[in-house]
Amino acid sequence: MTHIVDCTIRQFRCLADSRLDLDPSLNWFVGDNGAGKTSVLESLYWLARGKSFRGAPAARCARSAATAWNVSARIRSSDAPADRLNLQFDPGGLVARCNEATTTLVEQARRLPLQMIEPGLHRVVEDGPAYRRRFLDWGMFHVEPSYLEAWRAYARALKQRNAALRSGQSAAHLQAWTNELAHSGARLAALRDKGVAALQAPLQQRCAALGLEAAELALLPGWDPDRSLADALSARAEQDQRQRTTTVGPHRCELRISVAGQSARDHVSRGQQKVLLVALSLAQADVLQSAADVVPVLLMDDFTAELGSGFQARVVQALSDYPGQSIVTSLEHSPAMLEAARGRWFHVEHGRIRRKD
Repeated sequence: MTHIVDCTIRQFRCLADSRLDLDPSLNWFVGDNGAGKTSVLESLYWLARGKSFRGAPAARCARSAATAWNVSARIRSSDAPADRLNLQFDPGGLVARCNEATTTLVEQARRLPLQMIEPGLHRVVEDGPAYRRRFLDWGMFHVEPSYLEAWRAYARALKQRNAALRSGQSAAHLQAWTNELAHSGARLAALRDKGVAALQAPLQQRCAALGLEAAELALLPGWDPDRSLADALSARAEQDQRQRTTTVGPHRCELRISVAGQSARDHVSRGQQKVLLVALSLAQADVLQSAADVVPVLLMDDFTAELGSGFQARVVQALSDYPGQSIVTSLEHSPAMLEAARGRWFHVEHGRIRRKD
């Protein structure tokens, strides 16, 4: 189990320089709107993912009048010695370090597996397939060691084939990249199929525990599943040349989420969507634990938003039972939160964070 022992946040958003000692299980951050609660989560997300879940560029995350920011954390995995991860932004760009040695954002992500549950995550249900592909890809990155290489090989072949289509390269040149795309795409699709199959049972179990109807997942590969990708590319060759882009393949795959046989987007309320996404995130964490012995840190923003008291109680119970670490923000202290048997409490006000014992 990986958890954050302590973290230091400097010159990030509205936050004054802060050092936080975190509980290995459940941590609550409570404060008014604009106090800086979400910025705590965003800073940790930057450290683990090398980007903002708000979509903000790094320069915009610097505190007013500042041109640089820094986030560091001491993390512990099982009985191994603790590592110190650091992400520094200044006008020269982002620099990631582990134990003072420069590292890559990919390695940073492997060392600190982190799953985010935030209000904008409803886009996984409501919006286009790109959000669902990203959700699936993150889980596969941690479960399957070869997944990143497979994804990169396909992305490289897709880029080169599209470039050949746009520039009118020779048929032989285009066919070479088509062959590579078919090979790498079939491999990527097979790994995604495996990942979705592994999610099905844990998702249904999590839905039941959270008081939801059972949800089901279906992965559409991005082409007619009754034929190979090579055959699908051959059948679309003329259309691809007219449109100057590749119209079939894993880059167009779709993860469909259904409840009671209907699209989740059309069948459940916004509050139920939030609980469904909690169930999906916890199910993904279950798969990571069983398949790769990885227990991600969970971040959850705005806990009480759109959740009735019954769902709040079930989610608090799920977080209390979670074997890893959770860091949760809320506008207020709800009864369900106050009844939680475990956890550490922090109050956030005007960018300052104070632990409440």
